Parts: sequence; C-alpha cells; structure tokens
Amino acid sequence: MKKICPIFLFLAFCAFSFAVRAEKAEFVSGFEDLPLMPGLVEHDDTGVSFDTPGGRIIEAYAETSRLSEKDIFAFYAKTLPQLGWKPKTKSGTSGAHERYGRDGEILDISVENGSPVIVRFELTTEG
Repeated sequence: MKKICPIFLFLAFCAFSFAVRAEKAEFVSGFEDLPLMPGLVEHDDTGVSFDTPGGRIIEAYAETSRLSEKDIFAFYAKTLPQLGWKPKTKSGTSGAHERYGRDGEILDISVENGSPVIVRFELTTEG
C-alpha cells in the first residue's frame, strides 16, 4: 500500500479551498462596471440598452428575497465610489432611490419593497 505524501494532501486541500472561495464577479447586463450585488438575481428579459444622439440609456432590473433596501443601498454606497461614481443624493434622504454621477452620466438605483424586493438600475446622460 502506497503512502500519500502529507504535503500533497495539504496542497490539494489549499487548491480546493481557493477554488471554492473564488467567486466570479458578476455585472449588471449592459453596464461595463456596475457589479451585481451578491444575493441579487437579474431579470434577463426586462433590460433595455440603446444609444441616442444625446448619450446612452440603460435600464436593468434585479430581485431578491433575502436582502433589504438598507443592505442594497449600503452595498452600492460602498462600491460605486471605488468605481468613480459620486453620490448625487445622501443615503436615506430620497426614500427608496439613490443617484450617482460620473463622466456626464447619471446612475439611478431604486428599490421597490415587496416580495420579492425589486431593484431598478437606470443610466442616462446628465442634463
């Protein structure tokens, strides 16, 4: 009977652990760099994306039965500034709606509480 090298077992365990923990970053359809918050499931058939002479318009929807409005806005308030988005409204002052600006574009995120919670992402040109 052959003995299995303990170092081999350790390396195999580490490789398996890393593979399980590594998550592929998902982005909202139509957006190059708008992350889809873990726990949100995108509605693939309801999004709209097109270019106009004045800029682009993108609309996408996602839902969740596990996350609250507060969780969703907290995630995007933390994540979006790292991607260059600047808040246009303070968190909590606009009810179920947050607005961010970057490079002449406006990103609106709105949350409709219900079962499930619906999240709407809309990108338009500022102005």
